[in-house]
Amino acid sequence: MSEFFSELRERVRRTMQDEGGELGRLVRTAFETDRQRSPLERSLIAVTGLSAAAVGVGLATTSMLGLALAAVILYVVLTKVFGFELKLDPATLFGGLWPPPSKPGTEQR
Repeated sequence: MSEFFSELRERVRRTMQDEGGELGRLVRTAFETDRQRSPLERSLIAVTGLSAAAVGVGLATTSMLGLALAAVILYVVLTKVFGFELKLDPATLFGGLWPPPSKPGTEQR
C-alpha cells in the first residue's frame, strides 16, 4: 500500500512540474498572505471561488428538487396505486411536533 501512495505522489509531482507549473504557482499564490498579486491572479482566484460556490448551490438545488420529486412520486404511488388515504395537513404530518388544538372554552388571555 505504501508503494501505491509513493507512486501516486511521484506522478502528481511530475504532473505539477511538467504541465501544471502555472497552476501550481496560481494555487500557491492564492494561499500567500501578502497583497502583491497581480490583478489577473486576483481575478482568477475570485472567479475560481465563485465557480465553486455556484457548483455547490447547483448541487444543493438539484438535490432538493430530486427529493421533492421523489416525495411527489411516492405520494402518487401510495394514494393512486395502493389506495391509501393520506392527508397532507401539518397536524397529520408533524403530529408530535405540532401544538395541540385549543379546547373550546379554554381561551388564553
